[in-house]
Amino acid sequence: MSDTPDLPADRFVFTYTETELLALYRLADERTRQRASMDAFWGTLAILEFGPGFAVLGADYAGWVEPAAMRGVLFTAYVAFTAGIIAYGIAIALWQRHLVRIIVRAVSSEQRTCEMSFDASGMRFADNDVDSRVFWHAIDAAEEHNTMAVFWIEKIRPIGIPARAFRDDRARAGLLAAAAARIGKPKG
Repeated sequence: MSDTPDLPADRFVFTYTETELLALYRLADERTRQRASMDAFWGTLAILEFGPGFAVLGADYAGWVEPAAMRGVLFTAYVAFTAGIIAYGIAIALWQRHLVRIIVRAVSSEQRTCEMSFDASGMRFADNDVDSRVFWHAIDAAEEHNTMAVFWIEKIRPIGIPARAFRDDRARAGLLAAAAARIGKPKG
């Protein structure tokens, strides 16, 4: 590993602020949305679009709808169906946002002390409840995001070190460069 930059000997000890935790959740959410295939969703929605049409057709065969009113009833059924889908999507998004805020407030109020260190085989992350080791080949990326150095595990799980945990910007850039040189290489 002579061409690989040296890792800092520092171990980083910090507590996340509520803002930093929200930023990590947002980053993970963005990555998840980028990776998620929407094909199944759109396929299901296309099939469901036939539902209101068949319901109105059944009402027509049953004699519940006058032939002259058929066009208006069909239009109203599709508008109501579309409005329901939009309202459902908004409700789910608001509920998820609410849950994330509850989790972030709970975690940040506990003032969990986090510790992160690096060596030739990978990184170690520990807090009050967890002590995990991640090998370099399991880390997908090391990136700088606003005021954090972020390490991506399994493409959608971020672990971040706040910028305030570094001596200066050069130390943060050095860690990211050293980590980037090791990421994806087999252990050993």
